[in-house]
Amino acid sequence: MLKSIFLKSGIIVFSIVLSLFILEISIRIFTSQPYYGYPKYMYRNDQEIGFSLTPDFEGRHIQPDFNIKYNFNSYGFRGREIYKEELDSSIRLLLLGDSVAFGNGVSFEKSWAYRLEKKLNNGFDEKQKYIVVNTGVPGYGQDEEIKLFKKWGKNLKPHIVLTTFCTNDWNDNSSQYIEDGYVVNNRGSASRIKVFLNLHSRLYTFIVLRIKSTSWWHRNREDRGEARISPPVNIAKKNIASLDREVKALGMKHYLVYFPDKTYNHTNKDDHRRFLKLCKELNIPVIDLYPEFNVNPEERRRLYFKIDPHWNDRGNEHAAEAIYKNLKPVLKNIASQID
Repeated sequence: MLKSIFLKSGIIVFSIVLSLFILEISIRIFTSQPYYGYPKYMYRNDQEIGFSLTPDFEGRHIQPDFNIKYNFNSYGFRGREIYKEELDSSIRLLLLGDSVAFGNGVSFEKSWAYRLEKKLNNGFDEKQKYIVVNTGVPGYGQDEEIKLFKKWGKNLKPHIVLTTFCTNDWNDNSSQYIEDGYVVNNRGSASRIKVFLNLHSRLYTFIVLRIKSTSWWHRNREDRGEARISPPVNIAKKNIASLDREVKALGMKHYLVYFPDKTYNHTNKDDHRRFLKLCKELNIPVIDLYPEFNVNPEERRRLYFKIDPHWNDRGNEHAAEAIYKNLKPVLKNIASQID
C-alpha cells in the first residue's frame, strides 16, 4: 500500500516536472519572452542613496512590448551629458521619481521628460534655454528620492523640482540593495527567489507578466484596499513633507505630479482623492494628470503598453503636453525674474 502511494506520488511529481519543462521549452521556441527585463549591472550599490543607476551605462531593456536601449550620462541619469556651463545659463527642471519618471520602455527621445524639454525650447520662450534633468530610477520610493535630492540638488540648482507620484508609491518605501547586478528587496528569501526565477525561467516571467496585465489582478489589488494603503500613508506623508522642506530650503519651487495607473477602479480613485488631500494638508501644489488620462477606455488603452503597465510613445506625448500646459505660467514668471 505504502509502496503504491510513493509510486503514484512519484509519477505525479514527474509528470508535473515534465510538463513544466515542456512548457518552458515551448515558451523559448515559440515566443520572444525574455528573461528578467532590466539589463544586468544597470544598477549599482550607492552608499549615500542605497542604490542608483550606473554612470555611463548602456544596455537593453527587453519585454514582450518593447526592446529598448538605455544610455546613462556620467551622473547616472538617463539622457545626454549635462555640462556646468549649460546649467549656469538655463532654467532648470529636476524630475524625481521611479520608472514612470524614468520613461520605462520608450527611447529617451520618446520619453515625456525629453518631450517636455523640447516643447519648452521650441518657441515657448526664445530668450531662455530650458533643461530637464531626469533623475528617475525604476524601483525608487520616496526614501531614495529624498537622498538623491540631497546628493544632487545643490549641484544641479534646479529652479523647479517635479516629484512624480503613482499608486505604488504608497508602498515603495522598503529598503533595497543590488545583488549580482540586480535589485533585491530586503524582504528575506522571497525576493531572491523571484529574481532567480526571472533570470532562469521564461515560463515564469511569461505567466507573471500576463497575470499582472489582467483585470483580475487589478480587482485583487482593489480588494486589499485600505489594508494596503492605510499603514503606508503616514510614512508617505512624512517623506513627502521631508522632501518638500529640503527643496524649499534651497529656494526652489516644488510640485508633485500625480500619474494615474493603467487601470481605473475604486482603489485608484481612492488613492487619487487621498493623495490630493495629503498635498492640500502639506500645502504642496499638484500637477494632476488624472483628468488628462481619465478618457474613454478605448483611448486610454492606446496610451499604455499592452502588457507592461507603463505609458507607450503616445502616453508619454500625452503626459508631456499636459505637464507643459501646467508649467507655462510658472516658467514665464521665473523667466521674467531672471531677465
